[in-house]
Amino acid sequence: MSLSNASKVFKKSLITIDAFVKTLIYWPDKDVIKKLLPIPFRVRFNNVQSIIDCFEIEIEKPSDPVKQVSDVLLLESCGFLDAIPSGCTVMADGGFKHVDKLLCQKQCKLVKPPGVSSTTATATKLEVLETKRIASLRIHFERVIRRVREFNYLNSIVSSTIT
Repeated sequence: MSLSNASKVFKKSLITIDAFVKTLIYWPDKDVIKKLLPIPFRVRFNNVQSIIDCFEIEIEKPSDPVKQVSDVLLLESCGFLDAIPSGCTVMADGGFKHVDKLLCQKQCKLVKPPGVSSTTATATKLEVLETKRIASLRIHFERVIRRVREFNYLNSIVSSTIT
């Protein structure tokens, strides 16, 4: 099977896969989330109900710039904003530069490491402490991402659909 033919079959299959996988995703109750939060989160970030992070996998890049999706466009189109409850706290990494506006519309708070502004060349002592606190918590989900990459889980799926 040619690569373009395999791509067409995969694209058509995504609709079926999407419908099935959506039934497996649910949003736990706020109390359940609080109960299951890792202990280090409970001290300062006990209202965190969601953590968003993205990592890149190598795919064919669309030639049309409109179809090259940014983190913000991905967040807007994936249904995440519809799923999160109003007033919750969402943790993200520094790469999510413009999602705070989207979360404000739902009265949600964004927790991310403070960035160094253009007016100051160095971070303040408070910004450094906040960055360390958040980084010490982010290590939990960075490990999950590393596991996905190390076990080449996504590569095996892509390889088996192409062959």
